[in-house]
Amino acid sequence: MPKKRAEDIRREQEAFWSTGEWDPANYIQPDPPITAVEHAAFRAFHVPTTQTYACVLPGELIRLCIEQIEAGLLDPANLVDMLELIVDEYQDLNPMDLQFVDSIADGGVRLFVAGDDDQSIYAFRFASPAGLQEFLTRHPGAGDHVLTGCFRCATAIVNAANALITDYGGYGRIPKILSSLWTTAIPPVEGVVHRWYFTTHTAEAAAIAASCASLLEAGLLPSDILVLLSSRQLFPAIKKEFESNGLPFQPPKEESWTDSDAGRFLLGVLRVVCSQADYVAHRLILGCRRGVGVKTCRDIVERVVANNLNYADVFRQIPPPGGFTGRLRTAIDSTRQVIETVAEWTGNDALGERRESLATLLLDARSAAESAEWEELAATLPDGMTLAELRDYIWTDTEDQRQTQLAGVLERLDMDPPSTPSDSGIRVMTMHGAKGLQGKVVFIPGLEEQVLPSARNAERAGLVLEGARLLYVSITRAQAAVVLSWASRRFIAGASVVHHASRYAAHLGGAFERRTQSLTSAEVATIMQAIQEMSEV
Repeated sequence: MPKKRAEDIRREQEAFWSTGEWDPANYIQPDPPITAVEHAAFRAFHVPTTQTYACVLPGELIRLCIEQIEAGLLDPANLVDMLELIVDEYQDLNPMDLQFVDSIADGGVRLFVAGDDDQSIYAFRFASPAGLQEFLTRHPGAGDHVLTGCFRCATAIVNAANALITDYGGYGRIPKILSSLWTTAIPPVEGVVHRWYFTTHTAEAAAIAASCASLLEAGLLPSDILVLLSSRQLFPAIKKEFESNGLPFQPPKEESWTDSDAGRFLLGVLRVVCSQADYVAHRLILGCRRGVGVKTCRDIVERVVANNLNYADVFRQIPPPGGFTGRLRTAIDSTRQVIETVAEWTGNDALGERRESLATLLLDARSAAESAEWEELAATLPDGMTLAELRDYIWTDTEDQRQTQLAGVLERLDMDPPSTPSDSGIRVMTMHGAKGLQGKVVFIPGLEEQVLPSARNAERAGLVLEGARLLYVSITRAQAAVVLSWASRRFIAGASVVHHASRYAAHLGGAFERRTQSLTSAEVATIMQAIQEMSEV
């Protein structure tokens, strides 16, 4: 089966697990639709695979809890002696999440929720603002308190965000007007909103990079700048310009070393060191090895099931039980050699003791270049870090989380804290990834109809409204300045394609200007003045 089709089948199952419906709101059916035969094939694959790896998929976890609760087999409140439950970001819960929380409240637990329906941006996991909007209906007698003051964003930024969300609020939106508290500050801080139009995406990327360079030269820390992308197709041009300008930057999460096959292989090794019962970690060691493909991993699982074997034991016995031969035996033997190498290691071992051995494992499993990358990363970490701490460090999702993890290790070792976030660079990330974060200056490129909301999402009214909420969230990440931009030509899939301004662009509180340059020295000075005024309060 082609990889894309398998992903479509998995996606439909995720939709059902998250909502209890086979065709829920904002789920876009693939073309052609998933057939009954494909449904049956997925179930035939999923059940034995789940048992083999001794795990469940993230998307089905809450649904399994609901099934246990409805069968009278699970009482979450009593299980953890729960009296009160606080749920933040309530607008991001999908129907199964809501049912799970409601079932806890129905058991007598006092429920407190916080959220903003204007920031509901997780339709890809089937969340909807309706969960928050209908909360008082589902929980009659509950009280509510609406917050309207915004301390993060300067006045002009809040005004631009309000203009957008007022026009794209949708049915059922909780009435509110967000007000910047900087309007009444002494002195008031207006902030800066730039709206730029470029003829090409390369000109847009060059202007963003040059603007960032000017801001850094003026004294802004790299980590104070966010570049938020609605699509990863925007990243290559920006990456090229940042590199040519010598700018330090953090790439989007999937671009980091820890998400590469080498990083995942190393994580698998560390997970096995910390728990030999971690069957998924065995799959990482097996499948992330150079030359081992998905088919080999799947064939091994099928053989394990057919012969009633224990998955982990297959990699610990010589020869492996079940008559494995050929490429399957070769792949199993290479995995077994890794497991034998680390058999006497523990999670309490110091990194300094195992650094070179880990590099050797990577050299054998991947390549000299990837092993060298590991050694470069390891050189930044203290020798006294334990392998369990290293596992947690690599397992984190963001650079900020890694820095927090590292700070805890250094504190335990009575060492100086990690370098300031300025060393980590300008943060380039997806709009979804930026939720909860902030930057003194935020750049939002690619405001084009073909990118945001995108041709696919434009077919669904609900996804168009969510696109506006996503842009609203992105704008309100900015404290002092936000730069919104679009390009009339963008290089896509090897061709220069004509693009048009996003439908949201006309609802951002001002006009876009054609731009041929980056921030001028006067514009940089205005931004730095706003930042200074905000820091003095």
